Amino acid sequence: MRHQLAAVGAAVVNGARWPCFVAGLGFAVLRAAADPLSWRQPVRAELRRLLANAAGRTLPLILGAAVLVGVAMVFQALCWLGAAGQDTLINQVIAGMLIREVAPLVVGLLLAGRNGTMTLIEIGEIRGSARFHLLEASGIDPLLLLVLPRVVAFAIAAPALTVLFVAIALTSGWTMDVVFSASPLVLSVLPR
Repeated sequence: MRHQLAAVGAAVVNGARWPCFVAGLGFAVLRAAADPLSWRQPVRAELRRLLANAAGRTLPLILGAAVLVGVAMVFQALCWLGAAGQDTLINQVIAGMLIREVAPLVVGLLLAGRNGTMTLIEIGEIRGSARFHLLEASGIDPLLLLVLPRVVAFAIAAPALTVLFVAIALTSGWTMDVVFSASPLVLSVLPR
């Protein structure tokens, strides 16, 4: 009976280890972010660098993906729902699919793919080098310099890039609808 209980306990502890680690790290970052003394000059400089990196490196991809999604989704919704006489569903389809589902997913994947990988490589290199021990010896908390600016930078960049993605997708989709609805060649092909 003891061995069976030990096996169940080990499974529960192993299953709870990762969620507890994430919750503890999240609480530590929130607590450090709320403390004004955490935001010393090196931490602020690292935050500025990471924000510029996250926005600057991901922005061209976000713009390209937004134009493609706008043409593919918004234009198609406007065109085919209008042709079917379902103009009242256009807002529901665009709001439901683009704003709630597609934009956060695409932005999250692009942000994690471009900057998340870079962040993992940077932290892995720092953790395995003498720089990590130098930070601790200098009295700088590695959580404040390595983790806090990255979490805050991603927390700022993700919603901002998502709003930009939605705006560009809607603009490009409606622009395509205006251009193609004004063209006599398209008007003869599309049922309106």
